[in-house]
Amino acid sequence: MNVRISEIPKSAFLSVLAEVNIHDSAIKNIHSEAFKASQISSVSIVNTTIQRMQTGAFSSQSLILNFVLSKCIIHTLETQAIMAAFNNFTVQHSIITDIQLTGITSVASNFRITDNHFKTIQERAFVLSSFNRVYFNHNIMLNIEQSFITFETITDDDVQEITFIGNEIHNAQDKSLNFISHLPHHTVIKFDDNAFNEECRCNMGDWLRHLFNNSELNVDFALNTSFCKVSKTLSLCFKLNEGLINMKNFTELVCGNETEIYCEPYHGETKTLDTTATMLFDEMEESVNSNMYIGIALGTLLILAVCGTVVILLIRGGIWLKRNGYCMHFRNIRLTQSEPSHDDERVMVDLERHAPKSDDNELTPELLIRLREALNDPDDDIKEQARERIEKLYERYITSDSYTNNNRQDEETHLYEELGNLQNGHGHHPEIPESPTDRIKYMETRFCQAKMANQRPTLVGEYSEPTDAAVHLYSELKEHRNDDENEKKSSVKSNESGKMALRPLPEKPKDRNVAGPSTKY
Repeated sequence: MNVRISEIPKSAFLSVLAEVNIHDSAIKNIHSEAFKASQISSVSIVNTTIQRMQTGAFSSQSLILNFVLSKCIIHTLETQAIMAAFNNFTVQHSIITDIQLTGITSVASNFRITDNHFKTIQERAFVLSSFNRVYFNHNIMLNIEQSFITFETITDDDVQEITFIGNEIHNAQDKSLNFISHLPHHTVIKFDDNAFNEECRCNMGDWLRHLFNNSELNVDFALNTSFCKVSKTLSLCFKLNEGLINMKNFTELVCGNETEIYCEPYHGETKTLDTTATMLFDEMEESVNSNMYIGIALGTLLILAVCGTVVILLIRGGIWLKRNGYCMHFRNIRLTQSEPSHDDERVMVDLERHAPKSDDNELTPELLIRLREALNDPDDDIKEQARERIEKLYERYITSDSYTNNNRQDEETHLYEELGNLQNGHGHHPEIPESPTDRIKYMETRFCQAKMANQRPTLVGEYSEPTDAAVHLYSELKEHRNDDENEKKSSVKSNESGKMALRPLPEKPKDRNVAGPSTKY
């Protein structure tokens, strides 16, 4: 109760059940064979909206003792939607928009269709078999097609009573009421108080015979109890506000032997035709259409929101990739040889990604990384330009600083360093890297050493002044020579190399203001 059910699937009710009650709910779709139980004692659907009953929703394999559909709104009953066997079948106070061909094809003892609004009842919509009592009373039907009620396999003992009372029919096709003429003779038929939205005329009997599809049928039972619509002129003549008059009375007043019609107040039977049924169905269609439009609008807004979110995420993701340097790993698509290629432009684009610009004058780790990637590039032009760039950087930052120093301080420093190495027995020169890859490694090592030297705090015992560094250098060289002089003399042989090693050291520079050895790297 009080639920919204999108779908009642196949075999939802499969086993034997005592009761199935659906009250104050909304069901979008009842699938085929949803009610497939061999026996259900009671099915009650009250104050519920059902969009669609599919074919075989109530399976022909089921027996339902009591079925009640009350105060419901049903939009569509598909072909053979209700096929189960019933003991009592009741549809009352409900609104049904469309009952398709053979929509209700059932066997039942008692069949009651009362106080309902039907918009369209298609041909053979009700196919009834082996019924004892049929009550089709007080219904409003906007459109009924031919043979909308059909009885099949009827024997003399099947149908005992049928009533068609108090119905309002707006548009009726020929042969729409032909079930009357097909009933057995012993059947009790009650055809009374039915109103047709058909303009009254003198040959109403012939029109009724077309509805019953029997030209020989005595239609006095229908003329005496049915109503038709009088024209506006006759309505004013008889002072009828309702506009409906009994067919028998109309023929007596208008279609008599007299050649003139006497306008006088009419005191016979009248009936009011309920015109709200059309308005009710129109409101239902408008509500369905409005719901559809609202659903389409909401769906469109949801799609736009999802697309906008995806675009924003893609933009932010691209910005994040660019900031973190992932974009440099993607290369431009190469042009095929058959197409006109712009080699110079492509090489420049790749070099801009792998190597620094021509106006970059600082040696940075990022520059060395890009040069290393350029050396691994499959393009020979990129490799060659990377090698040239590495050579220039090596000459600028390594060779020029280490070997191309023309001032007197660097020359003397280099001289004393060499002499110190000879005294200590370490006359080893570092190997100069030749390959571009080794030179990059060497520049990275020198760069890291220089960076660590700049960041290292100055200790108390270290010499900070260039003059102190020079004094310290010469004092240690001299002290070291005096401590080991005797040992070296005994070990040195009389050859040119030994004499060279025992040669006195040059005098210490007298200029105290001259700077010590370079400590740039």
